Order: sequence, then structure tokens, then C-alpha cells
Amino acid sequence: MSQSHRIRRRIRCLVIYIRIVGDFHRQILHQQHPMGYNPRNMEMEQLRKTMKKNWKIYHRLMKYHNLLIIQNDAWAALIEGNPDEEEKHKRYVESNGNYMEVLGDCLRTIRHCRRIYEATVREIIRRCPDSMLPLCLDH
Repeated sequence: MSQSHRIRRRIRCLVIYIRIVGDFHRQILHQQHPMGYNPRNMEMEQLRKTMKKNWKIYHRLMKYHNLLIIQNDAWAALIEGNPDEEEKHKRYVESNGNYMEVLGDCLRTIRHCRRIYEATVREIIRRCPDSMLPLCLDH
């Protein structure tokens, strides 16, 4: 199996993973908060669950986002000065779409998870000032 084939396979998997996690996030959010997210109307247990779910989704998306960028850079290094690889890349994008477009959705979902997490933590800290929680998500 050639190196470019492995890269294409990894890219395809990462794009699928990013889409699945993004859809999962939207589905959870819509089911739990059909009228919009408002942490002040939630019980403490709901706040903790929301915080944990957003933390997990955020970190999973950050991991997939970074891996996709690494794979794209690896493929760009293979393509450089290699017309066969350029043709493979062109055919791949024509048949599968531009895989880098998924990063826009991914970044929007990451920012959304971050905002929900931070609003949830602020509400938890407001109710329990002695909670030792990180106020923001770091990479």
C-alpha cells in the first residue's frame, strides 16, 4: 500500500469522524434544548452532564481537526514536484469533494462547544463559588 493511499484513507476516515461528531453534537443540543441553551433553567446534575459532554466533544473535534491538518500537510509534501500525486489528489477531490471544507464546520462546532462549556461552568461557579473548575477550554 502506497503512502498516498494511506493518507487518502486516513483523510476519508477523519472527515467521516468529524461529520459524525458534529452531527452528534447538533442532535444532543436539539434534543436537550429545543428552545435554545439556557444554563440558568437547568438543575445542577444537568449542568454537570452538559459540561462533560461538551468537554468530550470539544477535545475529540480538536484531535480530529489537528490530525486532518497533519494528513493534508503530509499529502502536500508528497505532491510537491510529483505529477502522479498531483493527479491522484485532483481525482480524490473531484470524487469526494474538498475535504478541507469540513474544517469550517468543525471549527464552528468547536467554538459552539466552547461557548456552551464556558456558560455552563460560569453557572456552576455562580451557584457553587468554591467549585474548582477551569473556566475556559484550552487546547
